Amino acid sequence: MKISAAILMTIAVFAAAFIKAPEVSAESYCGKLEYIICGDSAVITGYENSPVTLDIPCRIDGKAVSAVRENAFYKCGSLKSVTLPDTVTSIGHHAFSGCTALESAVINGSITLIDEGCFSGCTSLCKISLPDSIREIGKNSFYKCINLGRLELPESLEVIDENAFCGCGSLESIRLPNRLLKVGDKAFYACTKLTEVHIPDSTAELGSRAFGYIDGARRKVNGFTLTGGRSSLGKAYAADNGFGYKAADTCGTAEIPTVPTTVAILSGAGLMFLFILSKMRHLRFRYEYER
Repeated sequence: MKISAAILMTIAVFAAAFIKAPEVSAESYCGKLEYIICGDSAVITGYENSPVTLDIPCRIDGKAVSAVRENAFYKCGSLKSVTLPDTVTSIGHHAFSGCTALESAVINGSITLIDEGCFSGCTSLCKISLPDSIREIGKNSFYKCINLGRLELPESLEVIDENAFCGCGSLESIRLPNRLLKVGDKAFYACTKLTEVHIPDSTAELGSRAFGYIDGARRKVNGFTLTGGRSSLGKAYAADNGFGYKAADTCGTAEIPTVPTTVAILSGAGLMFLFILSKMRHLRFRYEYER
């Protein structure tokens, strides 16, 4: 007896409808954390009750805590401080978004990305410690963290995405690392107390209204000034946007040879190619724990 391909397909469809993939249920840790076990790792997926201070452990059920999942602490209004262990390698998007009482966050571990919206809307956040492994601060990561006054960026940082620090009205100073490649659109938009920024020679892209703007395209931070070396893109940004520019003292430091403006414009594709190459080194599966 022959069975046609159509009949086999029908049988397969009905079988798929009744066979479900096993669901991974979250377990509880100390009545504060929810987690799941993924292979040899424990992944934080959420919280229970109303945690105030969280010192997330290195291991749960004998498994290393490797990640905090996306939206894990979204709008946890009670949380005031959190410390992540050095076993953590990833933090999902919007993991702490909307935690309006969060004042302090210490991130240990070897994560390379502060993902999209991770601390957005944390209006009480005034202190955060980032590890030396960070290469990218994603878009909207610290959006409207209005009490964040100072921030130490690690030397490993290469990309600050769009709106990353938009609306951080208390931010008074920031030092961009020497290997930074890109600052996205409106990355420091509406940072009203930020009046001077040094742009390193490594930076190949400065987005629209990345610095110096308060509201719209016309209202600017009073007296905003950029500094940089002879080959810094900050000089062109300052000229294009009507900001002051001061040549920084580069005595004793290695400086990239000056490139004429016309050549720099023509080599934009080359700079982008270098940027893409740098990003390719850090490709990874960002959502390997999503169900």
